[in-house]
Amino acid sequence: LFGISFQIADDIEDSMAGKEEIVSKFFGIETLISWYEEMKLEAKNILKTLPEPIPFFNEVFDLLEKKVMQT
Repeated sequence: LFGISFQIADDIEDSMAGKEEIVSKFFGIETLISWYEEMKLEAKNILKTLPEPIPFFNEVFDLLEKKVMQT
């Protein structure tokens, strides 16, 4: 889920920069943003089940959020 979230965020960023990928052309930016939000939520729910927090993943999602919020 983390890799998928990253890829979707990257596709969103590319689309907003005018470098649309096949996925964003086919599904549209709104769908990509929705998928990103779903993947992010699922990944964060998985993180909550770990015995100890792993700050790295939260940092990754903070960076991805910045990419997506530029839309």
